[in-house]
Amino acid sequence: MLTSRDQVIVTNLEPEPLHFRYDGHAYGIPPGASVHIPFEVLKKEFGDPRSGVEERLAVVDNEKIRINSRAKEIERLDVKYGVNAARLANQQRGGDPIHISLSDVAPKIQATTVDGAPIPTVVTDPGGDAPMAIPIDLDSPEALGARVAQMQKDLEATMSQLQALERKPVDKNEDVPEDSPSAGKTTGAAKRAA
Repeated sequence: MLTSRDQVIVTNLEPEPLHFRYDGHAYGIPPGASVHIPFEVLKKEFGDPRSGVEERLAVVDNEKIRINSRAKEIERLDVKYGVNAARLANQQRGGDPIHISLSDVAPKIQATTVDGAPIPTVVTDPGGDAPMAIPIDLDSPEALGARVAQMQKDLEATMSQLQALERKPVDKNEDVPEDSPSAGKTTGAAKRAA
């Protein structure tokens, strides 16, 4: 069961790097690389794998959350990736109806839990044939123990990623991607140095 606090592993299957932004942070994944990112980033970019036929409320970690229906997630992603716009543009040009799906236009990725279990996203599984299960009861000792164990693995993965970043030398001449929060902006430190 995945929650907003969980980390997931995303592998970029595209020939170009992927760049995502969420909650004031930028996430980059080089081609062929696997990177730990927050579950919320995966949901935003590729749809909530927990979504099902109907919208529903669930209790996860003693917090009530709303999980969109699969249809709402597909509609949101169609807009995000321009699927509807491409269909409309083709019709306006007088072309025959075309079939464009999310999997045709969304970046190609593979997502797994930190344990390596595959995560079927809305992009890779639009029919929802394998949605993520949402356990509701965390009051049992077994469920709570499993959640604590998962959180420990997530923490270890995050710490490992942080240590790798701390060892990585910073290239001050490296270009900042356009979708980066600092692209085209002067930071406070840069202003003080000038």
